Amino acid sequence: MPAQPSSSRARIARHRATQRSRGLRPVVLWLPNLNDPDYRTRLAEECRQLAALTAAEEALAEDFAQLTARADGWR
Repeated sequence: MPAQPSSSRARIARHRATQRSRGLRPVVLWLPNLNDPDYRTRLAEECRQLAALTAAEEALAEDFAQLTARADGWR
């Protein structure tokens, strides 16, 4: 008599048991839905805010660029 194929629940249980025996544990990660128009709008706005440098930040970036231009290995 041929062996019955194991159920997906049994395969998953075996896989998890194997992973646990290897010292691993399951973790659930919740990530933003990038297809959500509201989220994409908020993300775009935050990116614009991060990309916009204040005058002080612009001066600091320019100073850093001048310093690295004089340092060996930064080109």
